[in-house]
Amino acid sequence: MQPGRPDIDVVFPLLVGAIAAACFGLGFLVHRRASAGSSRRHLLSWLSRASLVLGGLFLSVLLLEIGARYLLPGGPVHTEPVQADSAGAIVEPLPDGQAYWEYRGAWGFDDRGIRTGRPEPGKPSLRMTVLGDSVTYGIRVDYDQSFPFLLAGRLEPRVGPVALTNLAVPGYSTEQERISLERKGMSPSPDLILLGVFPNDLAQYTVVGSTAYDIRVREVEGVATFELFPLPDGMSRFLTEHSVFYRFLTLRAMAAYDLASGRDETQVAAAMAEMERIRQIAAGASSRLVIVLLPMLGRELSLGEDGLTARFYGQIRSWASNAGILLIDLRPLLAGYDLRALRIDECCHFSPYGHEVVAGLLSEQLGKILAP
Repeated sequence: MQPGRPDIDVVFPLLVGAIAAACFGLGFLVHRRASAGSSRRHLLSWLSRASLVLGGLFLSVLLLEIGARYLLPGGPVHTEPVQADSAGAIVEPLPDGQAYWEYRGAWGFDDRGIRTGRPEPGKPSLRMTVLGDSVTYGIRVDYDQSFPFLLAGRLEPRVGPVALTNLAVPGYSTEQERISLERKGMSPSPDLILLGVFPNDLAQYTVVGSTAYDIRVREVEGVATFELFPLPDGMSRFLTEHSVFYRFLTLRAMAAYDLASGRDETQVAAAMAEMERIRQIAAGASSRLVIVLLPMLGRELSLGEDGLTARFYGQIRSWASNAGILLIDLRPLLAGYDLRALRIDECCHFSPYGHEVVAGLLSEQLGKILAP
């Protein structure tokens, strides 16, 4: 099981299916009574039709939910939702309405919530801490096939033994990466902090039930609420927690709202502020910070970024240049490779071969600044 992949939630389908069955059952019973010549035949006929129509509506919702679980992003069959709702996930609400989570003792994380699997050298010549999300974590590949693991091995002939602290967690935003660095990545102080950046690092999370979701809820008097759809907040939270189809609609509607209202620019500013905080943490520990811009893999790499990604990455490039931070942009470096061989899906995740290529490119770039 991969981090972020939940057990299939059957609460909502069972509830909707039971309501649909009850409506159909009631409709047929009332219809039989009306057919028996009851004095309230017209009223019973109307109630029968209404029950059958209502049952049909709930059956349609059930079919949409089942279809969503197999076809839509966020369904438990094909893709890993950006959330943490497993028994091994510890979810913590943050004061700003977002959420932080970590995995302890599950999926290769130790009891501190740190990715494990590479032996710690006795006397390392280089201590490297890696931050990132599912791309840097290496989702759907073995840990020893992920580029942070391979990179550490490629650097050792140049710099000596490398101690790797991999703090990448699927679904992490820049804020969560900064918190993880503060809590788990600075003792002992690393010589190198490698920050893998991906467009969805802009995502903001909130806690619904015991789960952290990539849903940018609105705040009313400091309380997170779902006002986007005309439903009571409690009902919307229940549907968000248990219905893949409703969650999909909520995400798409809120994304459209963010774009129309200009709120997505606020997200860019918030992510840049977190990146600056990471830079300050690194500077305070005399650690070298390196930014790695990770590309979307659903379109040809020679085309460049577009939309919000272009604005986000443009600000990162400008900020890194002004701050004197080494920035490694993988898109132009990977443009000469076969895209289909590099990726494991059409989103962003590298195949084992892709991770190997990325590790090689990063070792070339880092070798220039790390070699004695």
